Amino acid sequence: MRGQKQMLWSSIWTLLSAVAAEAYSALASSSTAPISVVVVGGGPIGLATAITLSRPPHSCQVTVLERQEGNGQAKYDPTRSYLYNVNPRGLLWFDRHLKTSNHLDSTEPDDQLFLQLTQKGSATTQGMGNIMIVPADPNVPLPAPRPVTLGTGNATVLMKRSYWIPRHQMVEILQEECHRHNVTLLHGKQFQSLSANETSVTVSCADGSDYTASLLVAADGYESPVREYLLQCKSEDWCAAPQWKVRRYKSPATGVKLKALQFPPNFTIPNGTESFVTDSEGIYVVRGTKDGSRTRLGLGFLPVKDPNLVRPANTNTRPDHLIWSLQDGPSMKQYFQENFPRFEWDNYVSEEEWERFSQAKGTSFPFCQYSTGAAVWSLSGNAGVVLVGDACHAFPPDIGQGINAGLQDIVALDQSLRGEDINTRVMETSGESSTPVTPPPLSSALAAYQENRVAEHRALIRLARFGAPYQYRQPWLRDRLGRLFWSMNVALRLLLSKMLPTVCPPPAVLLTNSRPDLTFRQVMRHADTLTLVLQVLALQVLGLRLGLLKAKWLLSSWISTVALYAASRLVRNTNKAA
Repeated sequence: MRGQKQMLWSSIWTLLSAVAAEAYSALASSSTAPISVVVVGGGPIGLATAITLSRPPHSCQVTVLERQEGNGQAKYDPTRSYLYNVNPRGLLWFDRHLKTSNHLDSTEPDDQLFLQLTQKGSATTQGMGNIMIVPADPNVPLPAPRPVTLGTGNATVLMKRSYWIPRHQMVEILQEECHRHNVTLLHGKQFQSLSANETSVTVSCADGSDYTASLLVAADGYESPVREYLLQCKSEDWCAAPQWKVRRYKSPATGVKLKALQFPPNFTIPNGTESFVTDSEGIYVVRGTKDGSRTRLGLGFLPVKDPNLVRPANTNTRPDHLIWSLQDGPSMKQYFQENFPRFEWDNYVSEEEWERFSQAKGTSFPFCQYSTGAAVWSLSGNAGVVLVGDACHAFPPDIGQGINAGLQDIVALDQSLRGEDINTRVMETSGESSTPVTPPPLSSALAAYQENRVAEHRALIRLARFGAPYQYRQPWLRDRLGRLFWSMNVALRLLLSKMLPTVCPPPAVLLTNSRPDLTFRQVMRHADTLTLVLQVLALQVLGLRLGLLKAKWLLSSWISTVALYAASRLVRNTNKAA
C-alpha cells in the first residue's frame, strides 16, 4: 500500500513537472517575439511595417504614431503630390502579404490589399510605360509616344510589372488595411525622446503622452528624430548608439528642388489646329523655350489611374532658378506664358493656383545617405529599436527605388523575426517556407536584420549616386558636362552588353529593374567588375600612347584581362545556376 502511494505521488510529481516545464518553455518562447510594437511614422513604410507585424505569425499589438495632425483619412495635398512606382522589388511585400492569410487556420489568401493596389494604381506590364516628349515650339507636331528610355540613349527600361500610385492613395489603402488588422493609428504625435529597460522601450511625445512596447520601429523619414536621438544619446541605456554614423554623399541630383503645378484632369495639348486629349495613364514631358542656367524649365506628368484626379505638373530645378524668386501669381504666370507658348494658360490654371504655386516652398532632394547601424537591442534580448525605410537610407528619386527599398526592409525584418534565411535572393522569399522555422530571440533577429540591411543600403546608395542623376536636365554648365560624360558611359556599357551579353552586364540602373532577383550588392558587384576591367584597359591604352608599353605586350595583356573577366563571369553564372 505504501509503495502504491509513493508511485502515485511520483506520477503526480512527474506530471506537474512536465506541465510546469511546458508552461515555462511556452513563456520563454513567447518572450523572444515582440508582443507589442510602437511605430514612429505614419507614412507608407511605417503603415506597411505595422500591417506586417500585426499579422500572423507575429500577431503583435501595434500602435502607429504620426506627427501630422489628422483624422485617419488620407487626403490629397498639392505640396506632397508625389507618385510612387511600385516595381517587382516592392511588389514582393505585397506578394508575401497575399500568401499569408489573416487566420492561421484559413487556406484562403488575403488579396484585399493587392486588389486595392491594382484598382488605384496605374499598371505597366513592360518597362515603365510610354512617354510623349512635347516640343516647346507650338508649330511642331506632337510626336508619337515611345517607351521610357534611360537618359539620352535608346536603352528601354525593362520591367515585368509595376504600378504608379499617388502618395495619398498609397497611404489610404495602407490605412484601410491597418484598420482591418486592429492597428492603432494616432495623429499629432511628435516624437520627443525615448527611454528603455531590459524588457521594453518607452516613447515620449511632445504632447506629454508615453507609449511603451517591446519593439520600437523608426519609420520617420530621412531626418529621423528617433535615429538622431539614438546617435546623440549619452545615457548608459542599451538604446544609445553613438557609434552609428550617417554616411552622406552628394550626387548631381542633390539639392534639386521640386514643386508641382496642378493641371485639370484629361487636359488637352494644342497640336496645330487640333487638340490632343491626354490619357491619365500616360507620361508626358513638356519642353520649354528658355535654355539659360536660371530659366530652363520643363514640366513632367506621371501616370494616375483615376481619370478624375488632378494632374500634377512636376518642375525640377536648381535652387537658383527664376521660379524660386517669383513670389506672386501674375509674375509666375507671365514666366510660364513665355516659356510654354503652346498652352493657353487661362484654360488650365486658375489665378488661385498661380498664387499657391508661387508661394510654395517646394521640396529639396536629399543627400544620398545611409546609416551604419539599423538596430539596437537589450542585453536580455527582449526589447529593441529598428530603423526602416528613409530612416536608414535616403536618396533623390532618380532610380525609382525609394518606396521599393523601404518595402524590402520590411520583408527583411519579417524574415528575420520569423527565423528565415535573410540572405536568400530577393525573389526567392516571396512564398511561405515549406518547413516550419522556430522564431529566434528578438536580439538575434535584429542582429541578422542589421547585418543584412546595412550592407544592402551601402550598395543601394552607390547605385543612387551614379545610376541616373542627370534625368532632370539640370541647367548648370557642370550639369551639362556631367550629363554628357554620364551618357557616354551608359552608351559604352550598353554597347558592350549587346555585343557580349553573357559577359558584360547592362548599366546598373537597367540591371536593377530587369533583374529584380539580384540584390543591390549583386547589381553593384557586376557593375564594379566591369568598371575595373574598363579602367585597366584605359590605363593600358594610355601607357601605349605615352610609349610606356609595347603593342605586343598590350595585346597579350588585353587578352588576359578579358579572359580573366570572362572566366569570373562564367564562374559566377555557374554558381548561380547551381
